[in-house]
Amino acid sequence: MIYYCTMWQWLIEIDKSFFYFINSSLSNPFFDLILPPIRNSKNWIFLYLIIVFLAFKSKGLKYTTYIMLLAGFTIFLCDFIIANNLKHYFERLRPCNDESMNVHLLIERCGSGFSFVSAHACNHFAIAFIINNILHLRFKHTYFLVYIWAAIISFAQVYVGVHFPFDVICGGILGATVGWFTTSILSPIFIRKLNI
Repeated sequence: MIYYCTMWQWLIEIDKSFFYFINSSLSNPFFDLILPPIRNSKNWIFLYLIIVFLAFKSKGLKYTTYIMLLAGFTIFLCDFIIANNLKHYFERLRPCNDESMNVHLLIERCGSGFSFVSAHACNHFAIAFIINNILHLRFKHTYFLVYIWAAIISFAQVYVGVHFPFDVICGGILGATVGWFTTSILSPIFIRKLNI
């Protein structure tokens, strides 16, 4: 038990060190300008509309509607797992709400919820899996870009001061797992049942 407690504390200290490196050491006017809006999901609505349009052109209305419902269910599943289970189980304070941390906060509000795991990272990596599943045949050499996109948004969450690195890493792993589950396991079953 002492060994596990010591190891856990060691991981926490590493996490805090990485946080300070990203939030403080990497701080610069360019990142201060571009990363706060990058982390805001509302600023990506135009991209989502383009993806829906490409899916419609490639697959048709019925399949595109199904994919949108699948994406909605995937995000719901991510939020349910995080908000109703993980965050309340771990109860880890956000760095910007932790009085022991010296945080360079770049947004107006820190957020009242707990930190572990990051819903932003989870949702965007899950969406990345769905986007890749839709467009991989049409853009087979650019599939990795959606994961870079999700990683940048996750990095921005740490940079602005609202999450620790382990929050977004674990959130990304969870999102990738949920995205894989819904697109690789559930989706083929429903496609056969619905005859899409």
